[in-house]
Amino acid sequence: MDELCKLCHEPVDRHSPDAWKEVIGWVGGPRKDSMRAREDTGNYAHDKCVAALSDGIPPGQPDLFTE
Repeated sequence: MDELCKLCHEPVDRHSPDAWKEVIGWVGGPRKDSMRAREDTGNYAHDKCVAALSDGIPPGQPDLFTE
């Protein structure tokens, strides 16, 4: 069964290799890149939504160059 993307609220296949899973945890180390006490939130998102969020663009924002 498809889940809803946490970012755009459209269906996302959580088994797709392009789907992202949200986790929370504690990070440490000099670069804060080692995670412990990782917890699965149960939320999933599309690759394009996570990429947009990483670029500072709100997911679901219309593209200026498409009609």
